Amino acid sequence: MSMISGVRAAERARLGMVRGKPSVGGFQMPPITEAATPNVAPLGLGGVLALQDDGSPVLRDRLARRGGEQVLSALDAIQLALLDEAKGGLGVRLSALDQALAAMSAPADPALVPILAEIKLRAQVELARRRCVQAALLEKS
Repeated sequence: MSMISGVRAAERARLGMVRGKPSVGGFQMPPITEAATPNVAPLGLGGVLALQDDGSPVLRDRLARRGGEQVLSALDAIQLALLDEAKGGLGVRLSALDQALAAMSAPADPALVPILAEIKLRAQVELARRRCVQAALLEKS
């Protein structure tokens, strides 16, 4: 171990710092004073959300399209769950549809409004129908 150069110097530097003395080089950080830290008011959650909100029509349309696609994907998953009853999981898929429906946003493009309204109506009908089926099954049992 004594053959490796610099090991003893590193050990002395470490011991010097442990004892509180400046070691190699003599560099020290100046103490932080009040003048060095400016008073900055914390930014509330509303401010952060306002900074992130870009109310541009392009962004609103993109978010609305994404919401519609998520609802359609959830409807597809329900259809697949109904076709393959052995795997089950219909309740989870219905919950996912309900969440996707709640997350839908309004588009800025007037041409998208009726399309997304039809998707929303189809999802609401499917949820209402499944709730009626579940209520009827509970009544029979």
